[in-house]
Order: sequence, then C-alpha cells, then structure tokens
Amino acid sequence: MTQDRLPLAVTVAVLLSLVQLVEGAHAEPLVVDDFSQHGSGYPAVVNYPYTFSKLDETGLTDVLGGGREMTVFSKTTVDFNPQKDHVAADIISADGHNALSVTATSGALPFLTLDYGAPVPEQDLKRDLSGTTAVRLVFSAINSPGNKTIGYTIKFDQDAGSTPGHVNLRGVVPTMLGEIASNGPLTVDIPLPSPPYVGQAGLADVDVFSVYLYPRAEGASFQLDRIELLPEPSILLPALLLLIRPKRRVA
Repeated sequence: MTQDRLPLAVTVAVLLSLVQLVEGAHAEPLVVDDFSQHGSGYPAVVNYPYTFSKLDETGLTDVLGGGREMTVFSKTTVDFNPQKDHVAADIISADGHNALSVTATSGALPFLTLDYGAPVPEQDLKRDLSGTTAVRLVFSAINSPGNKTIGYTIKFDQDAGSTPGHVNLRGVVPTMLGEIASNGPLTVDIPLPSPPYVGQAGLADVDVFSVYLYPRAEGASFQLDRIELLPEPSILLPALLLLIRPKRRVA
C-alpha cells in the first residue's frame, strides 16, 4: 500500500510546486495608464464643432513613457447648438479609483485621442513590447443613446523622423479598427494581428502607442479606467502537466 501511494504523493507535491513556480513567473499585463496621475487643465471642454482641447501631460511616473497627450474633439452634427452643446474630458474618482470620463451633451459627438510617447524624438517611448498579444480597455461605464457602438482605432508606431510642421510615423503592426458595445461596465480585449509586425523591427521598437475612441451616437459618454497590454499566455503549465501525467499500467 505504501509503495503504491508514494509515487502519487510525490507527483502531487511536484505538481503543486511547479504550479507555484509557473504562477510566480507568469508575466503580468503592462499597465499603460490607470489615470491615477494627471496634470493640470482638467476638465477639458470643447464648446464648438470641429474644435479640440489638447493636454500634454509629463512627469507621470505611473504612465507608460511618463506622459500622456490627451485630445478631446467635438465633431459637428446637425443638432449641435454652440449655445448649449459641448464635449468634456475629466479625470474623476469612481469607486475608489480614477477614470477618464468623456461626456457630451445631446447635440454633440465626442472624439478622444490618447497618445503615449508624443511623436517627437526626445519623447519617444523607445520600448520593446515584443510578446504583446492584445490591448485591454477597461470601462467602468458606457452610455450610448440608441445602443450605438463606440468605434476604436489602436496604433503602434515608430518615429521615422520629424520635419517642421510634420511628423513621420511608421506603423509596426497594422492599425486595429473595431467597435465596442454600447453599454458597460465592460472589459474589451483587442487581439493584435498575426503576424504582429510590419518591417523588421516590429514590436521590438515602439515609439508611439495611440488609442482613439469615437462614439457613434450624439450625447454618448464613457468612463475609461485602464489601458493594458497583455503578454503571451504561458504554455509552460500545460507542458508540465503532460510530462508528469501518470502512465497507464500494462496488464
């Protein structure tokens, strides 16, 4: 009896140790921004169609690249009334954490851009993001009249050099476009295309990371809590399970 039980006990102990090892070594998501830090200028309010408010925020140690370029834009609609309509972006506290809140009045259509690693050489990210498989957007609230979606554009770029009045950026993965459901809270994982590169450097050399969000409905609002880059899932644990799987006895 003891001889039969010992191998099983050893197998279980080894398995538990390996599980702990794998969990300890598992790569955590890279937090791009959780909006726990911000500069001055909030709330940013736009009162006229096709105008924008841009905040260049630096010295943010918990933000990827140490800075955030936030631009909120007001697209025109037939119902836009400059006397009462506007789009606003603000950092708010919600349930013990911060969120970037974008709101619009009933005649306004909001457009938000977030750039990390402003497209000038001295502020480039210069980050190796190899192994990134998806971008995660965490919303604590989404409210879109008529159940219309929120469009998104996500870009990973290299700075190919700047000239006066013009910045040259080169994509390192194809631009990702899609739609987000109209109601939240919601966590959206957006997979990178495969293969995840264009040219030779690919994600090994990323200078600018950008997220654009543009609701399809007038008067839409949302609260964006976090932006994360998800690493490759671990394949070590399934392989270990196969290695230590008990063999069947042959009669």
